[in-house]
Amino acid sequence: MFSLLADSGPAVHIAPAPILQLGGLTITNSILYGWICMVILLVVFIWVARKVTIHPKGGLVQVVELMAEFMMGTVESGFDNKKQARKYMPYFVTLFFFLLVNNWLGLLPGVGEAVTINGVPVFRAFTADLNATLAAAMITMIYVYGASIAAFGSPLKFLRHFFVGSPLNPLYLVIGVLEMITNLMRVFSLA
Repeated sequence: MFSLLADSGPAVHIAPAPILQLGGLTITNSILYGWICMVILLVVFIWVARKVTIHPKGGLVQVVELMAEFMMGTVESGFDNKKQARKYMPYFVTLFFFLLVNNWLGLLPGVGEAVTINGVPVFRAFTADLNATLAAAMITMIYVYGASIAAFGSPLKFLRHFFVGSPLNPLYLVIGVLEMITNLMRVFSLA
């Protein structure tokens, strides 16, 4: 039935397409779009930082403040104290805004098949590339594991927190091993 309505289905690109070479480094359409989003975020954040006052007047400044406060509350809820949470806040707030803006700009007309060079789409949302989301997830989890080991004091104490009771109890041992596997699988679920 669908063959009567359209000549072909939608174009699906699994891998990002190379756009240009820069000093031996291949720049793909998703990297280009990530850079564009990064520049937009830098411009907006520099502008917002200059406009912040004690009594906000509304507009974009207040929206950015509201979103940043939401992320601060989310990060603080995962830690025992605010001082420790504020130490890791810049990374998580930056990641939140980067992924949010990438997803929002991925909805704009012109992203995907609309603008092409030699049949290659120029703009592809950074978050549409599995390589990009996997890299972001791996970096985030390495950061989280490093921060957790630093908070616990040693890798052995960090591993010990997976086991609630005595490791000699077979049930607690199985639950601890499953918790460790679940924790490692977060990389793939985030990607």
